[in-house]
Amino acid sequence: MGVEMAGKRLGVVGYGGIGKRVGEFGTALGMDVVFATRRDGAPVTTVAFDELVATSDVIQICVPLTDETRAMFGADQLAAMKPSALLVNTARGPIVDHQALAAALDERRLGGYAADVWDPEPPDKDDSALRHARTLITPHVAGLTDRSYRETHRPWPPRRVQLR
Repeated sequence: MGVEMAGKRLGVVGYGGIGKRVGEFGTALGMDVVFATRRDGAPVTTVAFDELVATSDVIQICVPLTDETRAMFGADQLAAMKPSALLVNTARGPIVDHQALAAALDERRLGGYAADVWDPEPPDKDDSALRHARTLITPHVAGLTDRSYRETHRPWPPRRVQLR
C-alpha cells in the first residue's frame, strides 16, 4: 500500500538544480517543502539541517559528495528522524553511513530507504540494507531519457550557432 504525500513534509538537502526541481515536484504533490542549504538568500523556505532531519516525513538528498557531506547521514541523524520517515539518496552513496542505515532499518527506526547509489559500488551482495524489505534500490539512470540520451550522444564538436 502506498503512502499519501499530500500534507507531508519534504525536506530537501541541497538547493542546486536537482534540489530545486525536487522541491517543485513536492509542491506539485501538495507537500510542505523545506530546504537545508548553505546558499544565502535562497527564495524558498529554509531550515537548519537538524530541524529538517527531525521534522521531515521524506528527506531527499541532493548534495555533492565532499569531505563535508561524507556520512552526513550517520547514526545520529538517522536516530533523529521520525521512525516513519523515508530517506531518498540519489546523490552519492557515501553520503549515507550504510552500517548505521542497516541498523536503523533492522531496528525499525526508519520507515524506508530508496536510492540509486550505494557505498561501495558495486554493492556487497551480503549487505543487509541492500536486501532489506524497506529498501528500494534502482540503477543510477533516473536522468536517462530519450532526450537526455540524444543530447549526450550528439556528434562532437557541437554545431556552432550563429547569434544575431
